[in-house]
Amino acid sequence: MIIFGYSRKNRFEINVYLSKAGNASGVFYWDDGVSNLPYTTGNYNQYNMTASNNNLRMAEDRYGYEADMILGSIQVRGIRGKVVSAVLNNIDFKFSYNSEHKILVLDNLNLPLKGGFSLNWKTAPF
Repeated sequence: MIIFGYSRKNRFEINVYLSKAGNASGVFYWDDGVSNLPYTTGNYNQYNMTASNNNLRMAEDRYGYEADMILGSIQVRGIRGKVVSAVLNNIDFKFSYNSEHKILVLDNLNLPLKGGFSLNWKTAPF
């Protein structure tokens, strides 16, 4: 038996895979998981995500379903250059960077997704 209600209490993890040009985009959709036709009734949340120019932005497109959506971590893969700083919602944030695999990681965020977020990072040449 699978009980989705328990898994819905877990924190979210966002994994971004940048193109060779350093861009990515996607849509995040969330509803209660049990209602029929939530998209037609408007009982859902939707966010647009874009990454370019050392910036990841998650913008709220629709918030029609009240839910405790908490972001636990962000991973951005394919970053060119060594990450020297990361700023999440205009606040300097502790991060790790794996130069071998080119992955920026922000953990232990505990960030509510309502309203979205913005992440900026600065790089230096290797």
